[in-house]
Amino acid sequence: MRVFCVLFILACGLFSGKEHASGMAADHDTSIYFVRLQGVETLLNLRQDTTHTLASVIHEGTGQLVLLDFWASWCAPCRAEMPALKQLQQQFAGQSIDFISISVDNRQSDWKRASLEEKLDTACNFLLLHHGTSAFLKDYRINLIPRFMLLRRDGGIISEDAPLPSDIHLQKMIARYLRP
Repeated sequence: MRVFCVLFILACGLFSGKEHASGMAADHDTSIYFVRLQGVETLLNLRQDTTHTLASVIHEGTGQLVLLDFWASWCAPCRAEMPALKQLQQQFAGQSIDFISISVDNRQSDWKRASLEEKLDTACNFLLLHHGTSAFLKDYRINLIPRFMLLRRDGGIISEDAPLPSDIHLQKMIARYLRP
């Protein structure tokens, strides 16, 4: 009986405030889950060829929400989601959400080539340098891509593993959290 109680308490702690499979949060206003940015994750920006930290990219945007897209040039499912991601960006254009693409490619040349082929917004397109030692990828178990995370600007996590852009549930989730 004690084991069941401990497991139940742990499960409640793990799932409170997180998105459920239905795409709706249990309690989005009191979420206690925030992005852990313990390491210095260095990102290279395609437009300016400058480096930034992941924390600065998340916190310095203009939207109240941030959709992080983890992808790579060699990932066919990632590339297949690009048209749906662009459609989502058009649908929410002018609203308070930033779309940030983060590549985990090994070579800059592959990332740059794929970014140009996919016509990604260069201002919001980054390469995660030294991704093999990334504490962020490890902490959030980002082992498979494509992977999407929906965050509040303050770093509050809405969904650590958001639906793909081709899934209508992501559109509904974004719309729900953009409401004032």
